[in-house]
Amino acid sequence: MKTKTPLALDLVKRRTDLGMTQVALADALGVHPLTVSRWERSTQKVGHPRLVLLFLEVLAERRRSQDRAAIDVTSIGEAR
Repeated sequence: MKTKTPLALDLVKRRTDLGMTQVALADALGVHPLTVSRWERSTQKVGHPRLVLLFLEVLAERRRSQDRAAIDVTSIGEAR
């Protein structure tokens, strides 16, 4: 069994932190789901790793922004 690279481990963590499946990430990136699986198993190199990681960071930031907005909206009624 091949040892996972640090990049593969990072991809798995970021994807799962976002609650995404491999299929969802593949759809978002425009690649085949087997490609994401192979990246995460370190059996295929990521063609543009910085772009993939940047994309995941943008998704995470968007999620954080949405979470902050939801908290702000729900807390409006509590302040009165």
